[in-house]
Amino acid sequence: MSPQDLKLLSTNELKLFFNSFDTIICDIDGVIRHFQRNIEGAKKTLSLLKKNGKKIHFVTNNSTEIPEKLLPFLNDVNGEFGVEDIAMPSMALISYLKRLNLNQQIFIMGTSDFQKQFRDAGLSVFDSDSIVFLNVVGDLLDENVASDIGVVILDVDYEINFVKLAKAVSCLRSDVVYLTGASDKYIPITKTTPLMGPGLFHNMLYELTGKLPTNFGKPSSKFQEFVLRKFNITDPSKVLLIGDSLTQDISFGENCGFQTLLVLTGVSTLEDIETDTIVPKYFLDKFTDLRDLLQHC
Repeated sequence: MSPQDLKLLSTNELKLFFNSFDTIICDIDGVIRHFQRNIEGAKKTLSLLKKNGKKIHFVTNNSTEIPEKLLPFLNDVNGEFGVEDIAMPSMALISYLKRLNLNQQIFIMGTSDFQKQFRDAGLSVFDSDSIVFLNVVGDLLDENVASDIGVVILDVDYEINFVKLAKAVSCLRSDVVYLTGASDKYIPITKTTPLMGPGLFHNMLYELTGKLPTNFGKPSSKFQEFVLRKFNITDPSKVLLIGDSLTQDISFGENCGFQTLLVLTGVSTLEDIETDTIVPKYFLDKFTDLRDLLQHC
């Protein structure tokens, strides 16, 4: 089944479309912004949708920043959105870990903002700057060495290095909890320039340890449960998921039972739709096209 181009719908069909959902779950990177720059008109589109009675929440796989830093990219002049409107893997991970009642430290390969969220939640985070490579080698040679690390998390880490990965190998030899937020192999900076994502390092550690992390980001069932609970979604059929990635966003929306809209300003293209088994219900060139359609129906 081919997706519908919303721009080709009649006025009556557009009215039916906008009346078919009361809640929007929107990705951020590739939809609202590119890297650290807003897509022109995105904030005004969000504001108009909210003025027309739509509840809007944001679901991102990007936990590299604390959620407060995302708000300037979402809010126009009236400050319509707050941290409570955002769901990211770090939040789901913290919620999960708090239920475990840990008495061990968490070794996190992630940005300083990512780690800060765990510390602010009262969890004990291992100081990765204190790792000494020769000590890691000693741990690897001693199969019976005890460790005070009970959880390993590998997310996007701009300062990942050989020593951190060696420490992870050492930890994963024992029965630790191994988790991730983002699982992307590549992080798109531009259409033609991707950078390494955590998925590449997951594969590396799998080759060395035979272990893969439990995923707490899109499109995982763990994140699905967290999002449905956080935003109190009781009727998924009345929710529209807007994203730029077939494998991360549209797949997540389908798993949740949402309607799905792909915008072509990020990862996936129309050519991808023709060859992929994941097909959105609708597509648009860009998120801001919704503003024009809403004004003319």
